[in-house]
Amino acid sequence: MLVPGVFSSAYSFCFAYGRQIFAMSRSGLLPPILSLTHSKTGTPWVAMTVGSALGFLICVFGTFELILNFREYQQLVYCMMLTVAITNYIFQLSCFIILRVQFKMLTRKFNNRTGVIGASLSIIIFFIALLGQLGFTDPVVVRYSSIGLIVYFAIGMGYYTLHARKNLIISPEEQFVSLI
Repeated sequence: MLVPGVFSSAYSFCFAYGRQIFAMSRSGLLPPILSLTHSKTGTPWVAMTVGSALGFLICVFGTFELILNFREYQQLVYCMMLTVAITNYIFQLSCFIILRVQFKMLTRKFNNRTGVIGASLSIIIFFIALLGQLGFTDPVVVRYSSIGLIVYFAIGMGYYTLHARKNLIISPEEQFVSLI
């Protein structure tokens, strides 16, 4: 009964990470080859292919059972994904609040009815969910996932500090929507 939903959401996630990699490539954060699109459909096929290959390699790595058994590896990857997703939602809601408070003059196509209050309540709910997820998960999995996330963020910050920061550009999409 859940299979159709899982398959349909998998395609949306593939498209979402493809667009994210594409946007980061257009801004100079990632190599420019990742911003290639299909000539007819405009789909960022290189970004989607690279993202799928990385996801596949992560799954294959888990089958080797180098550190943990396969069941613990699944829990580790799930814990890391959930932690990143929840923190991402918290940051998005925080940015919404900042934009709503500091840039009241912006015209919006969609006006959120709950506004800052709804975003603040959502942040509280997501924070409680994050604490619950970390509190009720196996401590070994939480420790390894925390170490993995710290290493992941350290690599990302190092890459940004040493390389990507110097190559930033304003992409055409950002020029279109920016305040410049």
